[in-house]
Amino acid sequence: MDINPYRPPVSHRLSREYAATRGALAELLRDFLDGSAREEEFAKRWRAFNDSEDEVVQFVHEFVEELAEEELEISSGVLTRDQWNVCQRLLLVLESQTVVRKEKICVMRWTQFGAAAGLVGFVSAALAIDISGQGELLALACVFGIVSIVLAKINERFVPDWNPLTPIIYPFASLKDLSSCYRTSDFRKEKFPDRLRGLRSEATDSPIMILIGYITWAMFGPLALVFQCFPYIETRLTICHGNPSEQAN
Repeated sequence: MDINPYRPPVSHRLSREYAATRGALAELLRDFLDGSAREEEFAKRWRAFNDSEDEVVQFVHEFVEELAEEELEISSGVLTRDQWNVCQRLLLVLESQTVVRKEKICVMRWTQFGAAAGLVGFVSAALAIDISGQGELLALACVFGIVSIVLAKINERFVPDWNPLTPIIYPFASLKDLSSCYRTSDFRKEKFPDRLRGLRSEATDSPIMILIGYITWAMFGPLALVFQCFPYIETRLTICHGNPSEQAN
């Protein structure tokens, strides 16, 4: 047992160790938000955080990359109001005492039994009906493809632990964690700038592409039902107020 009274607490050492990396990422994120980061420079500085051992830095890094995959205009910093607010909370994550909480859940819902029943129904109908051509088989597949789509939509809305505050606090685990980080840091949220108003509306997919997607889904409905039958492991990552030393434990 180390009883040296002159040795600083381990948690403080870890906080200083992460401070430089978190501060650098926060600075880069701010450059992105104000549109001052050039594309080549941004990409070079961004890659520097790929191998960070800080789980909070990893979380923010991956989160922003997911926004980029949703056609976020990285080089110009043009965001919607919701995206701006999320990025402000990410800055708070980087500039306060935070840790990543990982929770793995085995998801098993009644919709999976519905998918299994639908798959059995498809096989039974295919054996019972005298199918003489590929057209009839495709029509039958589309019928059960619609079943697959309906089950998927129900499954999306069936969130037992849904929190109505999630849209305004994510990625924080709770309102308490969010408020604690505000109280214990010097961070102040910046308002949505006037320069971005009206520049970019919420991203929406083309109706034609959505229709094509559903048609393809329906055609391969029985195959989709196979994947919908099984339980799956869902990993939930949220941010909590706490000492970064908890990441090393």
